[in-house]
Amino acid sequence: MQYRTLGRTGYAVSLVGLGTGGPSQLGQTTGKTAAESYRVVHAALDLGINILDTSPAYRSSEELLGQALQGVPRDRYLLASKFNPGLVPPDSGPEALMSQLEQSLLLLQVDHIEVLQYHGIAPEDYRTIVDRYHPVALRAQEQGKIGHIGITETMGSDTHHVMLERALEEDLFDTFMVHYGVLNQGAEDRVFPMAQERQVGVFVMGPVRMSLRTPEEAVSRIGHFVQQGWLDRTDPDPSDPLGMA
Repeated sequence: MQYRTLGRTGYAVSLVGLGTGGPSQLGQTTGKTAAESYRVVHAALDLGINILDTSPAYRSSEELLGQALQGVPRDRYLLASKFNPGLVPPDSGPEALMSQLEQSLLLLQVDHIEVLQYHGIAPEDYRTIVDRYHPVALRAQEQGKIGHIGITETMGSDTHHVMLERALEEDLFDTFMVHYGVLNQGAEDRVFPMAQERQVGVFVMGPVRMSLRTPEEAVSRIGHFVQQGWLDRTDPDPSDPLGMA
């Protein structure tokens, strides 16, 4: 396994991490048993994966992860979970972040996590979310419940990474999560250079699962690109874009 330094956090993280969201949510949406989910986590650790990402929004992923990690030395893995404002009752105040975090710690069966990320923040909500909750997040950091604070974008709607650019300009976060992959490389234009300049750690979400989950989906997507004139008809071959025929 290859490792990288996660920006100014100083954490040495595996180049590949294990997420517990997405379509499968650690097997919860595909009929897998808890034991099968545990085996996925253990296999990841055996491969040298040491960064595990989860969220209260991913059904029971935090609980499954906490159970799977019982008996595993704490220095073998790093945990990144999230604060999801969408799960907060409308009449709740800023302390809702602390309550949600403490519930995450309880489910994960740990006394701290390495990274707490604001989850799926749209550009129009950024200012309100930060002003309301950031003082509480900083207090949780001072109390040792979290090591660093990050933020994640909305995958489907903020395709130009407007929120992340704003967050990077303010330099409030030690990490961020961005949608980036072989068919979506817009983050290279501004977001990645800004992160590198500020030494902000980068998590990537959805690098292949959105359009390239199967060879059939790849053929369909590449064929569409050829029809639109975005790709040359012969490079790649739309009937065999992965070169596996």
